[in-house]
Amino acid sequence: MKGLKGLISYTLIICILLTATLSSMGMTEEETFPDIKNHWCRETIEKFVENNWVVGYDDGLFRPDRLVTRAEFTAMVVNIFKEEKQVEENSFTDVSKSDWFYNAVSYAASEGLISGYEDGTFKPMANMQRQDAAVLASKLFEVDFFEGAEDVKFEDEDTFPEYSRQSIKNLASHGIVQGYPDGTFRPFNLITRAEAVQMLNVVLKYIELPEETPPLAPPETPEPTEEPTPTPTPRVRRDTPRRTSTPTLLPVVSRTYTTTEDFEEGEIYNLSTEIEDRLILKKQEIETIKREYRTTQMTYGRDGEPIHIEVTQKVNKSVLMPGKDEVEISFNLFGHGKPDMPEKTPIDLILVLDRSGSMSGSKWTATLEACRNILNFVRKEDRVAIVTFDGSAYLNNSLESDLDVLLNVIDNLSGPGGSTNIGSGLAKAIETFNNESTDGRDKAIILLSDGNASRNPAVAQAEIAKEKNIIIHSVGLGSGANEALLKELANITSGIYRFSPSSEELGEMMEYMAQQVFDTSGRNVVLKTTVLKDNVIDLEVLPEPANIVENEDGSYTYEWKYDRIKMQEEEDMLLSVYFENLEHGKKIILKDTSLEYIDRNNNTIVIDIDNLSLPVSEYVSYGTWSVVFDSKRSNTQWGSIYWNDKVYSDDKVSVTVSTSNDGKNYSKPLSVSNYSTFNIKDGRYIKILVELEISSEGFSPELLDLTIGSKGFKLPAPGTEPEPAPEPTPEPTEEPEPTPEPTPEPTEEPEPTPEPTPEPTEEPEPTPEPTPEPTEEPEPTPEPTSEPTEELEPTPEPTPEPKE
Repeated sequence: MKGLKGLISYTLIICILLTATLSSMGMTEEETFPDIKNHWCRETIEKFVENNWVVGYDDGLFRPDRLVTRAEFTAMVVNIFKEEKQVEENSFTDVSKSDWFYNAVSYAASEGLISGYEDGTFKPMANMQRQDAAVLASKLFEVDFFEGAEDVKFEDEDTFPEYSRQSIKNLASHGIVQGYPDGTFRPFNLITRAEAVQMLNVVLKYIELPEETPPLAPPETPEPTEEPTPTPTPRVRRDTPRRTSTPTLLPVVSRTYTTTEDFEEGEIYNLSTEIEDRLILKKQEIETIKREYRTTQMTYGRDGEPIHIEVTQKVNKSVLMPGKDEVEISFNLFGHGKPDMPEKTPIDLILVLDRSGSMSGSKWTATLEACRNILNFVRKEDRVAIVTFDGSAYLNNSLESDLDVLLNVIDNLSGPGGSTNIGSGLAKAIETFNNESTDGRDKAIILLSDGNASRNPAVAQAEIAKEKNIIIHSVGLGSGANEALLKELANITSGIYRFSPSSEELGEMMEYMAQQVFDTSGRNVVLKTTVLKDNVIDLEVLPEPANIVENEDGSYTYEWKYDRIKMQEEEDMLLSVYFENLEHGKKIILKDTSLEYIDRNNNTIVIDIDNLSLPVSEYVSYGTWSVVFDSKRSNTQWGSIYWNDKVYSDDKVSVTVSTSNDGKNYSKPLSVSNYSTFNIKDGRYIKILVELEISSEGFSPELLDLTIGSKGFKLPAPGTEPEPAPEPTPEPTEEPEPTPEPTPEPTEEPEPTPEPTPEPTEEPEPTPEPTPEPTEEPEPTPEPTSEPTEELEPTPEPTPEPKE
């Protein structure tokens, strides 16, 4: 980029590329499910679909945000990590041979990976909780807490059930699972199909599958060696692909990139999240800015944490460079409060159920089961009543908190028969509230119907409910449901409507409605912001907004909408704005940003967020960029470097490096040349300082990316990139061997120059037969696994909260 007001381009992301990378996988545009096109988990979903680890639905959709069931998650695990075998019998009373998941569940049970409930059921269609996934993963890999591991503490450990506590702790000690930013794990949170895929993808990175990378060495036959002493790594069951217990040392390559998207690639391992980076202009340190806006209009309960939604706006820089530059702005919505907090207002809930003739058979059976599941959300302070209606309405019980009594009422409800009169059902519920409910209790109705009904009587009752601050949530079941009427009833009272195509989805829909009542921080959530058009040449927005409005001044307003934000749930939005022709001064980027939602008292809460503006730097003749990278390994032997830059005339890019083992005391800076090797004191940390100097003509150099490597890393030719899958064995530390496939030997010296052997006991003599994993006992498998190429454990990616 040339111009009198040049740009100092810099990068700020560092990661590790190992010598073996996962092969890239993807789908063509025609193969992509239409409902994942702009989804945050699209690439991982496509990878799993391509490998037949997950499948979509018959209607051509993947439904990434649908809650994953216990059967689906079990099938995913078996498809990926196990060679499924036919199993004739299982002990679960609710898993039959006609079920699509029968063999996966039966096989997992026979392997001891899953267990059912005390009543002999597996509950395959129940939604998967985070704790259940942790238990299954822990059993699959036999992950134990090892001596010297970090004992990860969670703020909500006191809520962990006994059966899942140790599994969660063990996985966390290995970094396989992580908690949320507030320090909690939230074991009872449900996970979506996308989150399940992402969670298993983290495990895939931790124990790469052998077929994902080509053979790493010529055919070899294992030679009997002394069994090595294992280092503390997870043990893997039976035929599960395994990591080596003492990984082969390979050249470590650390590389900087220009976009944060590289954090999500499969090649990334041991990513340091605590990167120190500074851009110094005229001796001014630039800090990332962060603003937090908390709703103070809403206080729920006299003591403890109020229930509300918090929005955090974060910007990845605080100064824009003159000329061209870009900035990323993210918004995070977080639902505060806990479903079991003692000061939460008690709730009176009435289930209003259609029992007309069309509800017979599987519909009525599914309705009763859904009602039983709703009781799982009820606390001892809450009360529930059940109203059924056909042509008339019936109150089956008074408002009751005793779960045994309520279960008995559900078991003895009269079967379907008659017409559909929604108005009478709502009237009976409102009458019950008038007679039995008291002030200081929230009031809600969950209405279920599969048929058509007269509009006017039902709407009249909804208006009465609105006046009495009663919220109606409605569910339409099947094609005969009057969706327009059910939506209208919910909208009148600021409730939520959901449609269940058949009885199979009804349990999920009714459970969703129960969550609306018992653990929602806010409903009908809308975040909107306006991006000014001046100097903007491109804009990327994730996820896709619900609405985009072009304003008269050329600016664009973006709106994201959510039915609700659950307690302890969060949603993220990201805007990447690209500018040109920026001049010194203050640049307004976002204006009229606000968050609006309805709280638990049916009040509309509006949070106004300050306009976002950033200063544009003055023209400068000199600048620096520096970064400290943690290799996670003491006495790392650094020794090679190259970078890509743009230099126009007498402008300059100069680089120095220094090392440290403690991250505090660094060696004397060493000046290095591009595409060169160097000798420097070994150290866990390496500090890279880049100095950029403007040319006499006013042109600014640009640093596009920079790669730092350990000794033995073979530098590419200038202007080229290294091979995506480097040589399987490390290059010698003195003179690189030109042989493309060197095979180091522990006891012989076939090459003129001795090859370094990272693990003497791991390298067998070459013969026509392939080698299993070097550190494990030799197996007669024809394919060598890719595990020996991993020497460090990847940093797992956090699992986003479920989106309902």
